Amino acid sequence: MQCELCNRETNDVTHHHLIPKSRSKGKKRYTFVVKHTVVALCKDCHTQIHAIIDLKTLAKEYNTIEKLKRHIKIKNYIKWIQKRSATSRIKVKQKKL
Repeated sequence: MQCELCNRETNDVTHHHLIPKSRSKGKKRYTFVVKHTVVALCKDCHTQIHAIIDLKTLAKEYNTIEKLKRHIKIKNYIKWIQKRSATSRIKVKQKKL
């Protein structure tokens, strides 16, 4: 399967909710949208997104794959990761809370 962010072929795909589930609790208008706005990402891309962007910002500003690709840090990450093998594991530096 292909990662929708970096376009690398991988067998290790995760599902990323474009509007995080935790940001939709109690908000009926998001319930249907959250359940149906999922993209297939490799684990590296999924982890990197959550390391760079907090859930509130993801929900409000980066809730489409196109918007994610325009984020400057994600854009730079995509350029970098596309040069790597899909089988290699990438260490992601987690943001400090």
